[in-house]
Amino acid sequence: MLRLVLAAVLLLAGCSSAPPAPSFTPPTWTQQTAPTLTRERLQTVHGAVGFSGGFVLAGDYLVPAEPGNVEGRTNDVHPVLHMSVDGQTWREVTPPEIGELAWGDAAAAYGDNAYVLGGNGAQPVLLTSEGGVWTRLALPGGLFTDKPSAVAAGPRGVVVVAFAENKVSDRVKGLRLWFSPDGKKFGDPVELTNRQLYTGYQPRVLATERGFLVYGAMPATGRPQRRAEMLFESADGRDWKAVGDRLPDPPQGQHYSALTAAQHNNGVTVLFGTLGNADNPDDSKAGLTGWYRRDGETAWTQLADLDPGKLPDAGVAPRPQRRVTDVARWQTGFLAVGSTPGAGAVWTSPDGLAWTKMPVRDNGFEGAGVLDHLGDGGLGLLLDLPEVKGPARFWRTGSPSARPATNHPVPKGGAWQGISGTSIALDDTGGGEIRYSDFKVRDAKQFAVKFRHVGITAGGTRTMEVTSSTDPAVPVGGTLSAKVQDHGATVLFPDGTQREFCGADRYAECS
Repeated sequence: MLRLVLAAVLLLAGCSSAPPAPSFTPPTWTQQTAPTLTRERLQTVHGAVGFSGGFVLAGDYLVPAEPGNVEGRTNDVHPVLHMSVDGQTWREVTPPEIGELAWGDAAAAYGDNAYVLGGNGAQPVLLTSEGGVWTRLALPGGLFTDKPSAVAAGPRGVVVVAFAENKVSDRVKGLRLWFSPDGKKFGDPVELTNRQLYTGYQPRVLATERGFLVYGAMPATGRPQRRAEMLFESADGRDWKAVGDRLPDPPQGQHYSALTAAQHNNGVTVLFGTLGNADNPDDSKAGLTGWYRRDGETAWTQLADLDPGKLPDAGVAPRPQRRVTDVARWQTGFLAVGSTPGAGAVWTSPDGLAWTKMPVRDNGFEGAGVLDHLGDGGLGLLLDLPEVKGPARFWRTGSPSARPATNHPVPKGGAWQGISGTSIALDDTGGGEIRYSDFKVRDAKQFAVKFRHVGITAGGTRTMEVTSSTDPAVPVGGTLSAKVQDHGATVLFPDGTQREFCGADRYAECS
């Protein structure tokens, strides 16, 4: 009898102390346009992220060759970054030292830092921004045959993924991965070999509190002769294990033709991809698919068919015409974004297992292309670039999260010079003067800009207000940002360009 009473007391105590089940509410979207973000200056998006400092879009735009040119000049593709602190007003920044952006995921963010991955023709280039100024991080052992693919940042650090390319064909030797536990200093690359890896499928990488997942490379053409999923896991960014065989076998006659997006939240990892059928391209069971895996499990479970939506709503399409390109955390669950023919597509899930498509017409998603998602923890954005000239469209949910305080101690100043008499002087209060020439015009005159300290971030990026200026492009009252490092100072100007000021023995880094 006493045992029964004790059992009843324990049962009641357990029931009374059990936490309530987590709630999940789909987002509510408000549509707007972004006049300062146009198709003419952003035509392809290679990465879209939000962090405590705002939002970053990494992409490029095309400058057509002049008609009738006799020098054989071709169209130029220019990499570009667009940054915003609130998701409404955007400013353009030219990324320094990057000739091309990675095609997998060129942008990542965690906490106070954003990262952008690209290449300069010689080796992969990784930039980081804290406070708006972009500075380069060293990737030891980088080679000109390394083709940058993706970057991810999370609580366990930052991972960079690149192809170890074979110069004689599109088949590559495998992957090279760099890892940094603090997002500042990287070790030598780790090489992962895979003889069925092709450059046509860009590997991506997911960073979570549990570690890292590299995914997304498949055979480029033809029916695969054996399982060839590109799936690697690591708990520490250094030791990687191939786990592609933990995905369930594809249905008879089908194969996995791509892995496109992954995310982890609330003890569940989700992974999206595409099933293909080499013998029957119109196979109704092929197309968009996905898997989930709970923490502690090794095998993946395939999702049921994602909700196609309900007629007469727009964007209701069969599986081969649905596309998921990004998955984000949302409350206790997930938000998947992509497209269907003639409309953007958004799916929500409270647990990663069941997915509901948000109405298209009620949210104004009709006529949109592939949607990109950006989130900073408090504000979520969906981006749609127009197919022709004009401003981008956004859908907002939430409000901007609080930004870091700027009352950190101002470090001591210094003076640095660049080439052709350019110089910067910072006093111990954070004020000072810059002198430089405009090299973009003939017979350039030298300009002088004076400024005063306004604030400084935890990472040391100074914000300064212009108090006098002889440069019309840098008006009085405008804002400059400066990052001081061991070798000198880098300044972000209002037009989005950066100038580096170094010691006299480091001219090469200032050119």
